[in-house]
Amino acid sequence: FSEEYHTFEDRLFIFDAIRNANKILIIPDAFYYYCMNDDSVSHIGFSPVRSKGLEIMDIMYEHIKKEYPQLEPYSYADVIRMKYVVLGTLYEDAQWKKFPKEYKKIKSEIQKAELNKIKNYIQKTTYYQIVAIKYIEPVYRLIKQWYIGRQKRKSVV
Repeated sequence: FSEEYHTFEDRLFIFDAIRNANKILIIPDAFYYYCMNDDSVSHIGFSPVRSKGLEIMDIMYEHIKKEYPQLEPYSYADVIRMKYVVLGTLYEDAQWKKFPKEYKKIKSEIQKAELNKIKNYIQKTTYYQIVAIKYIEPVYRLIKQWYIGRQKRKSVV
């Protein structure tokens, strides 16, 4: 396990384990035990630690592109999808204002996304939201903030 990363580190560990395995056995049972931790990065909205986790996605993508080129479109789509998810955490409570450097970097990476490479590998609703971020991000951000506020008001009632 790399101590450098505090989010997505399990993905990197599993990825490296699979790449270094001599043999893989697939069984029908699931033995994944996930322990919910209230202090986990996944429960705190956006933080620079979360954007650091995107580096793991980029590292994995580069390895896949070189070692398993047939899987490159899936990996590329997953990288863009995860950047979209992290950008969504920045929209919550207008955190994009608190983290302008990270916001600009992630937004820029999504806006550079090659849409034709991801279209067939992610859900259509996610694809169309990425298209909106790519071309009309300020409008998309306002709609997303309105929607998040509406969901919060509903949960209070």
